[in-house]
Amino acid sequence: MNCKGQSRTQAKTTGRGLDVPIQGHQLPRRARISGQKLIRSIISLRNRYANRLMTIYVAPNQLPFARLGVSVSKSCGKAVVRNRLKRLVREAFRLERARIPSGYDYMVILRSPQAQMPTLAQVRASLIGLVCQALPNANQGGSGG
Repeated sequence: MNCKGQSRTQAKTTGRGLDVPIQGHQLPRRARISGQKLIRSIISLRNRYANRLMTIYVAPNQLPFARLGVSVSKSCGKAVVRNRLKRLVREAFRLERARIPSGYDYMVILRSPQAQMPTLAQVRASLIGLVCQALPNANQGGSGG
């Protein structure tokens, strides 16, 4: 519960203008990649694309939905900064699920931010640009969830 008696998932926005997820509008756990073995298998395929914000590895997953993994090195900042960057990528992926082809695993490795924290719009544009570069002929259909 927050100060106003609402649970965190019911609050629409914080005082700093940051959107807080509303119940049912989160990236589902099954759409997340976890486990060192799976992450290494995705990276070992070497299907890699990069821009100034991030590097993305793509691998087929034989599932009817897309999955996302996010990694941020300690060179990006302290834990608060790294967690904020991971939340930005997860939110961008959630918002763009309709444009991201299903049936693939996407492992995103963030690069050190230059001077300031990237915005959600920058992360969304960067993510979609890399996905389109990685899978130019893929069906641009929703990935379920």
